[in-house]
Amino acid sequence: MYIQISYLLLKKHAPKVKQLRWDHADLFQYYNTTMSLLYPLYEYNDLAQLETVHYARDVEVRRNFIDCCYNKIVDNLKYTADLHVPLHYKNYYKFWWSEELN
Repeated sequence: MYIQISYLLLKKHAPKVKQLRWDHADLFQYYNTTMSLLYPLYEYNDLAQLETVHYARDVEVRRNFIDCCYNKIVDNLKYTADLHVPLHYKNYYKFWWSEELN
């Protein structure tokens, strides 16, 4: 009995896990938006400075540069996914559901 109650309490208070539904995403718009957001990083600012930063003596300067570029790329990808990829909670659909049941 105790195990059953604790399981129900854990299940009730467990955080809901979000999941991107790539099978329902507008991939064409996703690719276009991603290109328009990431291309300026390549063409103009950050990656053009990579060679200069590579020769910097201070390891902290290199580390900060890489972290900054990484964060910009990840932020842009998250933003684009928010725009074009639907988000559902895991187990939103019943595991036993199939197209035959429609």
